[in-house]
Amino acid sequence: MGYSTIKKFAIFITIITVVLLITPLVGYGYVKYKLFILEKDTSNYLLEKYDKNDYKIETNFGMKGPLYTSTVVFEDEKDIEYIYINNQGNIVQIIPDPSIYNFKHTEKPSLE
Repeated sequence: MGYSTIKKFAIFITIITVVLLITPLVGYGYVKYKLFILEKDTSNYLLEKYDKNDYKIETNFGMKGPLYTSTVVFEDEKDIEYIYINNQGNIVQIIPDPSIYNFKHTEKPSLE
């Protein structure tokens, strides 16, 4: 092995190491960014109808179902968790299903 071959091998190993170290950081940053945007969009959606002090939002990343969800708990209904997602640019409630249940914070009319 000549000097240039060793130098090329060292550069190759350095590039592979850098890529292996940076890839997880970029992925983590992307997930955090998506969760931040979802929390902001969900908050803006809820602020059209409720005061900021009426609810708490927690965003989540999951492997089953939608990847990014917002869990909302309203101060006057602490035992119910409302799950919201971003569906093609629109924030929609998916749990509890507003078309089935008659909950106070749903957008659709109840079946009663």
